[in-house]
Amino acid sequence: SNYHLLQILVRASNLIQFTKMLNINIKDIRQCLHQSNLTDTDLIKLDAIFQEENISRENFENVMLDFGCFITCVLDKAHMVEGKNIRFEYLLKTAERNNFPIATNQTLNECCKKAQEQDDICKSGFVFATCSIRQTGL
Repeated sequence: SNYHLLQILVRASNLIQFTKMLNINIKDIRQCLHQSNLTDTDLIKLDAIFQEENISRENFENVMLDFGCFITCVLDKAHMVEGKNIRFEYLLKTAERNNFPIATNQTLNECCKKAQEQDDICKSGFVFATCSIRQTGL
């Protein structure tokens, strides 16, 4: 199970860099994992989602929301969440200030737009994360 967690973290290394940039510590990440009810099985399913393998709709929905809530929780620890919204402008500014690669910046911009269209903060978190991970081709 740790192997799958590791795989996801490796694939999400851009997001990990991002969390470092946002000064989020591993303790917060662990706490968010715990709060979001993500199980090891969920992490394996997520791995499939990131690889765009076939996964049943219902499975997808549940895991998607849990993962989205996890991402939102992590962003919240970085003071990137205000009320029911992720503060995408602030996120982008922080990325620019830290010289995040330009390709990534455009990517982030696109991903933020997509995420903002969601009607639920956990969905926003999910869309933002999967979009970033897929776009950066991790």
